[in-house]
Amino acid sequence: MESTNPALRSRALDELSRRAVGDAAMTVNGTATKTLVLLLATTFSALLVWQRPESWGASMIFGSIGGLVLALATSFKPTWAPITAPIYAVVEGLALGAISGLYNVRFAGLPMMAVAATLVTAVLLFAVYRAGLIKVTERMRAVAGMALLGLLATYLVQFALGFFGMSIPFINGNGMLGIGFSLLTTGLAAFFLLLDMDRVEQMVKQGLPKSLEWYGAFGFLVTLIWLYMEMLKLLSKLQRR
Repeated sequence: MESTNPALRSRALDELSRRAVGDAAMTVNGTATKTLVLLLATTFSALLVWQRPESWGASMIFGSIGGLVLALATSFKPTWAPITAPIYAVVEGLALGAISGLYNVRFAGLPMMAVAATLVTAVLLFAVYRAGLIKVTERMRAVAGMALLGLLATYLVQFALGFFGMSIPFINGNGMLGIGFSLLTTGLAAFFLLLDMDRVEQMVKQGLPKSLEWYGAFGFLVTLIWLYMEMLKLLSKLQRR
C-alpha cells in the first residue's frame, strides 16, 4: 500500500522489506516515540528563533531551503532518516519560529491557537483511526493524491504570479471563498495524517527494520508542519474578519 505523502513513498522501502533473521523490526509505538522526539526538536528550535526577531529573515530563508533539501534527501534515501530526520526537525524549526513570530506580531496569540488546533486534530484523528472508525482505501489515496497535485499546481501559479505583483484573490482573501479554500487545504492536510498512519501500520506489518521508525516519524512531522501552516492561514483569515 502506497502513501500519497511523498515522505512515505520510496522504492527504497521495497528493497528493505527483507530483514536479516534476528534483526529488530519497527513498531508503531517506536515510531510514535520518535515522532515526539522530532516534534520536541522542532519546537525547541522554533522557540530559540521566536525570541530573536532580528534573526527571523535569515532563519526563514535558511530553514526553508535547508528543510527542503533534507526532506528530498530523506525521501529518496530512507536509510538516512536516523540522521537526516532530526536535522530536518531542527532546521525546519528555524523557519517555523520565524514564520510564527511574524504571525504573532500581527495577530497576538494566533500561533499558540494554531499549535493547539493542530495537536487536537492530530490526537482526534489518531483516536479515530485506532478505533477503526475510518478505513483507508485505495480510492481515498487516489483522490487525496489528485487533490494534492491540484493544490500544488495552484500554489505554483500563485508563486509565478507573485513575480508580476499579482495573486489569486481567493487564496489570500478573508472572504467566504478565501476561508473556504483554507478549510479545504486544512482538511486535506489533516486527511494526510490518516494516510500516514495507515502507511506506518503497513510498514510495521511488512517487518521493516527498526531504523525506519525514524523514516515513519519524519513523514508524520512533514504532514504535521503542513497542517500547522494551514491552520495559521485559516485562523489569520478568521481574525481579519
